[in-house]
Amino acid sequence: MSKSPQPQSELRRDLQLALYALGAAHALGLTRVGLRLVYLKTGQTVDLPASEPLKESALEAGTRVAEGVRRGEFPALPQLRRCSLCPYRLACPEAW
Repeated sequence: MSKSPQPQSELRRDLQLALYALGAAHALGLTRVGLRLVYLKTGQTVDLPASEPLKESALEAGTRVAEGVRRGEFPALPQLRRCSLCPYRLACPEAW
């Protein structure tokens, strides 16, 4: 039986967690990191594999964003949910 594709929300969550792990490893001088989600409401924990492809994807995404920030590029990414939560929505011409 083949594994069903991972939902986009889980892929974003895993990438975000991998970015945190890479940052912690760099800041603390660690060579190995684990990925664990802790749901504060229930106390449930979920361990995720810190696979090389996931860590590489996180490093790639983080590097791409950091380079954009250094160049002063902050493109608007309008989405109904994001725009409704953004404190700049009234001043942003891209807002929904």
